[in-house]
Amino acid sequence: LVRELADHPRPADRGLLQLERGRALARLGKNAEALAALDDAERLLADPGPQAVALLFQAELFARAGNPEASELCRRIMGGPSPYAPLAHLILGLHELEFRPEAALATLLVGLGEVRRPRIVDEAGFDIDWFCATLRRAWEAETEVSRLVRFAALLPELQRLYPANPGYGLDEARRGGRAGRFAT
Repeated sequence: LVRELADHPRPADRGLLQLERGRALARLGKNAEALAALDDAERLLADPGPQAVALLFQAELFARAGNPEASELCRRIMGGPSPYAPLAHLILGLHELEFRPEAALATLLVGLGEVRRPRIVDEAGFDIDWFCATLRRAWEAETEVSRLVRFAALLPELQRLYPANPGYGLDEARRGGRAGRFAT
């Protein structure tokens, strides 16, 4: 890959290679190297689509690490006309669940509602399994009734996007039942 990077004189080509390099390094768990490659990709890419994907990957890595820079990167994506803005809402919502749960749940609902075609999740390489697992852990740790009800409001959107995968519905009956038990 390093040789290929050196062989491509066009910045856009090098940017796409760095984007793929960042993705590969992230899958290997080499997050610091992945962030550096994604930062280079963002700088080299002129096309706003791939550039937003590079930002999205960086935001996801920062969110996984609990780094506040995730919020800034998500806001940059959401501030433009990016088709990946809904995914930035999802990352921002997960990132803020711990310290701003009410705002985070609203952000998650907006993000899920704005995903018009589930294919965008795959196109961006968004880790939906990580998203659902993190959401599930937060829901299971929640004890406040109003937030449990708001968590339950996310489930129909997840099922709309992934009807064939009941795991992404986060065990709707169990969660809906828990939220309903507390709401009555």
